[in-house]
Amino acid sequence: MSPKLLFTARCFFALSLIVFGVQQFALGKLVAGRPSVLASLISGEDVVAYIVGVLLVLTGLLVLVGRFYQYGLIGVGSWLLGAAALPNLVQTIAKADYGALLTCTGKALTLGSGAFLVLASFYKGAAPLVGAKPAVDAPLPVATRTLAGAPAFFLRLGVLCRFCFGLFLLASGIQHFLFVDFVKALIPAWIPGDVFWVYASGVFLIVAGGCFLAGWQLNRVGKTVAAVILGWFLILHLPRAIGPDGNANEWTASFEALAFSGLAYLLSVPAFYVMSQPRI
Repeated sequence: MSPKLLFTARCFFALSLIVFGVQQFALGKLVAGRPSVLASLISGEDVVAYIVGVLLVLTGLLVLVGRFYQYGLIGVGSWLLGAAALPNLVQTIAKADYGALLTCTGKALTLGSGAFLVLASFYKGAAPLVGAKPAVDAPLPVATRTLAGAPAFFLRLGVLCRFCFGLFLLASGIQHFLFVDFVKALIPAWIPGDVFWVYASGVFLIVAGGCFLAGWQLNRVGKTVAAVILGWFLILHLPRAIGPDGNANEWTASFEALAFSGLAYLLSVPAFYVMSQPRI
């Protein structure tokens, strides 16, 4: 992957974090990772939303400029996995909910593990955010070395993204067959054959998810998934968000799609197929 494309993939994720953070300030609600279960259990959700919103916005900005992003990405990834994904997952299993709650769980798992994938993209086998030469086997920056042995652990968490993303795509594809009317309503009226596209996209998601889980043709599949989701962001999600019926949920869904597109691009990088121990 070229440095420019790698930069673009990170930008997609960073911009999404910024939008989620701004939403949390505007709504006084937890948005990133859709932690619906946690929100129902805590009092003072608005205060927590503001604090996490600061983390999201600052981390997004730091990733964009390529400076001091390490702690922010670790914080975002830990929050999304621990506070959003885990409670959602427990509730999903307890209730055997294969609808909205399963979707929220898949999104939280993918975004949370994705934060660690973005962190890893600055190191092994990846081109730096600023500069032309790839930082292959580059030692970790001093700021990260001070984590006393933790960097290797946090960077390796990026490997989880392939499996979390794969499971999310697989589950989403199956949902296309279970909730045809719901998915059909997402397709713009000017696109003919809405039912066909529901089933076709469902098959695509199932196949793509299986490839991610099996580690098969990751370079081609990752780029294809990234391009398709980016197309959905531009054709389906963004028009719904800015249209007359747009709402906060549509904006959240739009930038979740943008983040997923960036993560899929990162997963297409050969260096991230299997991450080895970074030099410290």
